[in-house]
Amino acid sequence: MESHKAASRLLQEARELLDEAICHAQSNRWPETCRLCHGSALKALQAFCSHREKEAGEGSGLVEVARCCFSLDRYFGTIERECRRLNRYSLFEVYPEGLPRTLLVLFDETEAMEAITCAQKVLKCVEDRCR
Repeated sequence: MESHKAASRLLQEARELLDEAICHAQSNRWPETCRLCHGSALKALQAFCSHREKEAGEGSGLVEVARCCFSLDRYFGTIERECRRLNRYSLFEVYPEGLPRTLLVLFDETEAMEAITCAQKVLKCVEDRCR
């Protein structure tokens, strides 16, 4: 039962991060949008692992947690492309003080909108499987 509470809490955090990402996109803050989408997907996948009472591994990255989900439920293979795409934004973890200006140019509106779409698909997949 405790694992289901933890999963619910993580899913709520994932939804909140995605909502925040959408707000940042509306303010043309593309790098922050991408970073938040990565965080949302990671929280959502961690929620599924928690729901299934499986430890995703502290400090595991998005791809590792996605593999854990896939090992528990093959349906997660349907979001492999989205997870790989969102994993590109893990570079924000390398630069916790902020990205160098030379990297900021990599993020534009198209990139941010794609990140939102990918994060929404991951979140929906997790919500569907946690029912």
